[in-house]
Amino acid sequence: MKLYYIAYAKMPTEKAHGIHIAKTCEAFAEQGIDVTLVVPNRKGSTLSVQEFYGLRRDITVVRLSVIDLGNKGPIRYRITALSFVCSYVWYLWTREVRKESLVYTVDIDHFSFLGIPFSGLPYFSEIHGGKKKTRLQCFFLSHSSGIIATTPITGNELKIRFRLPDTK
Repeated sequence: MKLYYIAYAKMPTEKAHGIHIAKTCEAFAEQGIDVTLVVPNRKGSTLSVQEFYGLRRDITVVRLSVIDLGNKGPIRYRITALSFVCSYVWYLWTREVRKESLVYTVDIDHFSFLGIPFSGLPYFSEIHGGKKKTRLQCFFLSHSSGIIATTPITGNELKIRFRLPDTK
């Protein structure tokens, strides 16, 4: 199985979400899954993800070009995130994607994951907290293959708010 882990995050990073992403990719790889971590190409450490986090397995990292305006201000943030969305959708479209490929993402922000339904691949989203009911969130969640809610409270809230079946 080929898994593309899409994360709008600077990698590696000393922030907790970086450790979480790296260790999740490592766990998938240890289960025999061919993992590719897809992140924006942003300034950061020159160490590999494996070296930085002390992973037991090397993780393939694809760094996609983005219009990097930084995260200072909502407009700059959205332009950078939108350029990442365009980059990863294009990247996924141009891969020789096999039937057993899928996408995995984590809800670091409320914007950069929105292109995933257009990848043409099944996808799973790890969600750490409640979400506002917007048209974009409804579209994203309704087209997902599954939701990984990190707590029962989050799972129940998502099922009720977005009318998700238990099978998701």
